[in-house]
Amino acid sequence: MKKIIIVLMIILIILLFPIKLQYMDGGTIEYKSLTYKIIKWHRLDDYYEGGYKTGTEVHFFPNNFKKVDYFIEVKPPRFSLLYNDELYLSEVLSYHWKNEHHEVIADSSGPLDINYKKVMEVKKNDIIHYGTYLDIMNVELYNEKELLDYKVEFNNKDEIVKVPDLEGTYIMVFYYKCSEGNVSYAFKLQIGE
Repeated sequence: MKKIIIVLMIILIILLFPIKLQYMDGGTIEYKSLTYKIIKWHRLDDYYEGGYKTGTEVHFFPNNFKKVDYFIEVKPPRFSLLYNDELYLSEVLSYHWKNEHHEVIADSSGPLDINYKKVMEVKKNDIIHYGTYLDIMNVELYNEKELLDYKVEFNNKDEIVKVPDLEGTYIMVFYYKCSEGNVSYAFKLQIGE
């Protein structure tokens, strides 16, 4: 009987004792055993406040054998515009994005329903710079009520978009496509002289 208890204790230790792994992604730590995995996230990610994804996840058998990359959220890269040496991060509207593990289709509310964190104050006919490996398919312009029938000029080669020759508050929506999927981004503009 004593031998059985000792053998059971050894088996439990083997099954439950974790190995600690630390990643060079900003400090994520993984505790991995044969029956479970604990991930303590501290991963560089500009989608999160402070620039890091943080939190703790627990995964049990058989998911404990999946790599940490499997549990990383599938989302498109952030997109930003540069105007007068100031960087403006986009609001992501909707996307159909995939990686080697997952495919995600996300649809938020429309561009008129978003609470924009920052409004770009720009002058009409100025040039705004962007830089990304995504190709712009289309740029739409909304006033605060509806989509406008207005052609926004952009140039993928030079990575620039021209501020519309209008005045007032507008929302500019960029549509992109690449091998990983499609995404739309929005910025709120206050256009003046």
